[in-house]
Amino acid sequence: MEFINLVNTDQYLRNLLNYGIEGVHWEKVDVPQEELDAAEGKPYIYDCKVKLDPEKSKDYSVPYWVQGGLFNTYVLDSEPIDKWATFKEFNDEAEEAPSFGFDFDMTNVSTQVAGFRNVLDEFGKSLYTGSVDPEEYLPQLDKKMQATGMDQVIEEMQSQIDEWKADK
Repeated sequence: MEFINLVNTDQYLRNLLNYGIEGVHWEKVDVPQEELDAAEGKPYIYDCKVKLDPEKSKDYSVPYWVQGGLFNTYVLDSEPIDKWATFKEFNDEAEEAPSFGFDFDMTNVSTQVAGFRNVLDEFGKSLYTGSVDPEEYLPQLDKKMQATGMDQVIEEMQSQIDEWKADK
């Protein structure tokens, strides 16, 4: 737990995990003063950006979004200095989905749901890759999904949603 806490609070550790070793995989570069001035007063503004070493950073490439909060990371030299402030603003304006907190219990329709996997195995890859004509294959997919019990699953889910809303 201490490590998870540090990943989300310690700027040095977060940037180390994100970009690798400073001076090996990346260097700090200055932010132009006019860019800093334009971002003044915004949160998550740092006085440097990251310039990756194209050769060395190949040896350290991790998906940054899976490691913890992003607001402690420096931005790349190709990104605006207020990137994280913009993200924060966007996140703060998000609206909660009306179904937030609903958890569908598939127990009563588990057979139908299991059947969907077989239908999707039959049609999915060819439709996802565009290797078949969707005008021809989507009606076939729909017909098989209907035969497998799609309407029963929809009815069950609607029933559970109605009950969940009534209890809220």
